[in-house]
Amino acid sequence: MRILITGGTGLVGKHLTHAFIERGDEVVVLTRKPSHSSKSVDYVHWNGKIIPEAVGNIDVVINLAGASIIDHPWTNAYKKIILESRLHATQACSHFINTSEYKPQLFISASAVGYYGTQNPQVVDESAPPGKDFLAQTCVKWEEAAKNASIRTVITRIGIVMDKTEGAFPRLLAPFKF
Repeated sequence: MRILITGGTGLVGKHLTHAFIERGDEVVVLTRKPSHSSKSVDYVHWNGKIIPEAVGNIDVVINLAGASIIDHPWTNAYKKIILESRLHATQACSHFINTSEYKPQLFISASAVGYYGTQNPQVVDESAPPGKDFLAQTCVKWEEAAKNASIRTVITRIGIVMDKTEGAFPRLLAPFKF
């Protein structure tokens, strides 16, 4: 199977890429900082807005791209980057899928549990309404953009991903070490 991953150099993307390679799949990773391609992984440079034709035929598109929400203060300018990075990448995936001669079989697009907002004290599931805060409204727009793809689309609302070496966990652990 030939799998295209946007955001494949991020925490989740790296682990997925490794799992697909172990399974014997061929992976194309779209990234702003391409590294050396190998027999199983082809790193392709992109601008976050247009998927290059060079990716060729793809069976599955996985969209994980988006600016980090933990690396910068949420100024108005950075909030715009958070939103636009997700919308542009998702729109690029939908456009690629809709205009491809060889249609992928599946589109998996990330979203976040932030969809539910931070003010709801109730236990929620996927039928719960979205929150009203910035991250919730970003997720709503992000998911709407994914629904424009003309193939089976799965939206995954990902929570905080813990890894002992990168992401949120080392940051959360630091105060306890002091």
